[in-house]
Amino acid sequence: MKIRWPVPAALVVAFSLGCSAQVASNLTVNGAHFDAIDCSSGVPMGYSGVELDGADGSRLRLVSENGSGKAIVHVFAPGVIAATATLNDCGTLEITQQNSEINGVKNVKGAATLSCSDGTHTIAGDVTFENCH
Repeated sequence: MKIRWPVPAALVVAFSLGCSAQVASNLTVNGAHFDAIDCSSGVPMGYSGVELDGADGSRLRLVSENGSGKAIVHVFAPGVIAATATLNDCGTLEITQQNSEINGVKNVKGAATLSCSDGTHTIAGDVTFENCH
């Protein structure tokens, strides 16, 4: 079979939509809406979970506690490398590997329902995600 170039634009759009990360969230951090705009798999960093990027530069790292389905949440303030807070037993996290793979790392998808507080930080709501690499 011979491939003809240029590839039709509709085909390029279909491939790019299938591989881009998708996040839908109804999360709040300290009562303020957390606008999740992107996600990445925790596998390259050595943990089972996902990191959510907020529109304001903040991040939430959702980690599966020993594969139990319980979520640990690490809160990162905008521009800060180290977690500013860690909240244990924060709800549930379901995460599975997808078939798509980039550089030997499979994308992940899943969902979390969170509700926890450490006295300083409060996380609540739910999120779904897919194609997180």
